[in-house]
Amino acid sequence: MSEKINCEDIKDYKIAFECFKKRFLIDKKSIFRLESDDIILDNNSVQYLESNFIKNGIEGSPNSKKKDKKIKELTSVEKFFYQLTGENYNKEGIKISNKTKLNAIEVLAHAVWLWRLPAHNTNEKGRMNSVMEILSFNIDWSSKDYLKENSFFTMKFNGVATPGISYNTNKANELAYIINLFSIYNEKNDDSTVIKYLMDTTRVDITATRRGYIENNEYKIDEITPEQNSNSVTVPNILLHLIDSDNFEPIISNDHKKKIVNTFSKIFELSFENDQIDNKIKIIKEKLNKKLNNILKGSIFYNKKIKNIWLGGIDFESKNIILHGAPGTGKTYLTEETIKARKLIEDNSEYELVQFHPSYGYEDFIEGIKPTGLTGGEMSFSLKNGVFKQMCIDAFKNLIETERENENNKDKKELIKAKTYYFIADEINRAELSRVFGELLLCLEDDKRLRIEGGKVVGTKVKLPNYSLWKKDEHVVVKTNSNDEILDDSDNPKEWWFGVPENVYFIGTMNDIDRSVDSFDMALRRRFVWKHYKYDSEPIEKKYESINANTVEKYISVCNDLNKHITSDKGFGLSDSFELGHSYFMKPKKLTQTELDRVWLEHISPLLKEYLRTDYSEKEIIKHLDEAKKIFKF
Repeated sequence: MSEKINCEDIKDYKIAFECFKKRFLIDKKSIFRLESDDIILDNNSVQYLESNFIKNGIEGSPNSKKKDKKIKELTSVEKFFYQLTGENYNKEGIKISNKTKLNAIEVLAHAVWLWRLPAHNTNEKGRMNSVMEILSFNIDWSSKDYLKENSFFTMKFNGVATPGISYNTNKANELAYIINLFSIYNEKNDDSTVIKYLMDTTRVDITATRRGYIENNEYKIDEITPEQNSNSVTVPNILLHLIDSDNFEPIISNDHKKKIVNTFSKIFELSFENDQIDNKIKIIKEKLNKKLNNILKGSIFYNKKIKNIWLGGIDFESKNIILHGAPGTGKTYLTEETIKARKLIEDNSEYELVQFHPSYGYEDFIEGIKPTGLTGGEMSFSLKNGVFKQMCIDAFKNLIETERENENNKDKKELIKAKTYYFIADEINRAELSRVFGELLLCLEDDKRLRIEGGKVVGTKVKLPNYSLWKKDEHVVVKTNSNDEILDDSDNPKEWWFGVPENVYFIGTMNDIDRSVDSFDMALRRRFVWKHYKYDSEPIEKKYESINANTVEKYISVCNDLNKHITSDKGFGLSDSFELGHSYFMKPKKLTQTELDRVWLEHISPLLKEYLRTDYSEKEIIKHLDEAKKIFKF
């Protein structure tokens, strides 16, 4: 960016930050009073914030955790108001004449603006509202209509990064970190110093000296023994991107960074030692762009196709995976979307999704004799491959073709990889699994998988009950002689075998609360890696990203409280397997009480009623549902 920035035409978050940096961090002037040359970022204002915001914090009352109706927790804005003004919260603000205090309030408003800037679910209205919450601490700001003409608010652009709900709930700590950053800029306008600080410091220390709460509509601020708390923050991640977008991706969440590195380092077979995590992400991004010929623009890791690869959290190191958890946690959806996304990277993969049910059997899965039509007025029958066996036949054929192509092209720098085949068994536990799997149990284990080594087939090969009816070009997975050498053609049934190739992944999904969950005996359980899926608020936040962030935060709190009621002893007293998955909370078309009532009636209450049916009478169930419905309200 040149030194001369056109801050009257802020088109995106990058230009907005550069204008913010020039006007506030370097020139130390207000972005809210563009006509003024007053210096507001100075030692006095920063020290005031450090003394009253960071070193003199306010905790909530412990009684508020008990849901005492007489005691209410202070909101973050109410706490900030007291810390900066010394007065109890007043929506109309108060008259302030002390210049240091005035500047400190304005500097905190700048911290709020910067905190809101990168969030993709924040628009110009959201930024204005968040800032005015702070500026209005002083009544002189209440009627400042010229802010509506301020380019830092009026330009219609959204942020770039997914903040996560903790970014909002951790607001005080994130702002305290930004205040420390302002202090560094105030002393030295040097990006390299700031970047070093951001990379090395991921926690902020806040000292609580008071406890604030509202009791019977009266503000109470009690002095307490000072308690210093070191709190983890995520804002450094996005600040690094804002300052140096060439080397740091627009990622806020630490967890997202870890998932990205863990997932793609396995896909690209990268070996990282002591590299800093952002450098790993930069290398992965280069690999992705090269693989995809730079077709994806913008924030590549949050492109839907790429995000689904790492967000699903499926560990493909194991060939046999069971995804289990509460209903509505997106197990099947995430699995299918993850595999579709991986096709972008792998170039070479296929998948099959089959929903299991009580009538699903060995004949559908492996092989069976099935009717083929009428011949001379009589029904004729023949042996047909099941869907999984057919996948095994195709997969091993691909292994052979890949092995031979690599053998014929030894001079190539990179060997081609065999195609990957994914078999998804949705609601796997609804079928009678011992009958469905048959001999597959023996062949399914990772070390029993068919593979080719030195021209020979390694792994477990078996005969199936109907192998005498096999046709060599239709029913056989692999043909080998007594030395395990591959045979292209063989008329001897003794050399025909079934097995599960190493390039086949078997993924099952199931709800923990299904009555049929016991169909998984120990022999089956030990052959699978089990991954537990739980309720997650992030998809809810993403679903309603165009709605005011405060409304979404309040709705997520309602969802969390309902799940706590389902699992707490004071509520339904059920295990966490009975909590509602996030997909149930994504059904409202709008976040209004009318929509919540509709979703309760059509989706949530019928499921909860089923949960309670075996333990309570109809009258008791109605009482429990009425109590739960009171929670599912704004």
